[in-house]
Amino acid sequence: MSDDLDAKLDAIFNARAERIAEAKRVRQEAEQKQERSLEAFLDLKCSVIRPTLDALAHNLTDRGLESRVFEVADGQPKGNEVLPASIGIKFLHHQILQIRDGEDAPHLTLTLDKALRRVVFHFSNVFPGRKNGEEGVATIVDFDSVTATLINDEALKVIGAIHK
Repeated sequence: MSDDLDAKLDAIFNARAERIAEAKRVRQEAEQKQERSLEAFLDLKCSVIRPTLDALAHNLTDRGLESRVFEVADGQPKGNEVLPASIGIKFLHHQILQIRDGEDAPHLTLTLDKALRRVVFHFSNVFPGRKNGEEGVATIVDFDSVTATLINDEALKVIGAIHK
């Protein structure tokens, strides 16, 4: 009876060990995939996104409008939440926003979704004193779809809404 009990206990504990090992393998695979997504996003940020936003900010400055390109590092804490990697542009078109450095300024932000390996375009045309502004997700695209044209088109929507 003891051998039978030991065999059954071995089966239970071996099955548990296999489940734990499989869960660990799946978790590590997901973490590696997310790390590759982050690396690809950072490359995209350097090669396409940042140059496009910098050029747009320069163009706006030439037209007398203030803006600021900003970045958020992956894992950066904000209160109780941990932020994903992102880069964006704040449009500081009102004097009060310029003084406050755009804390609640209209913006276009490109955020990495590591799990889906996509870029989420968030927008806001809300600013203090504005009663009918909007904010939300403009589009979600894969890395290959992030182009200067797409970035500029989405930024123009925000700029057009705040300069009505």
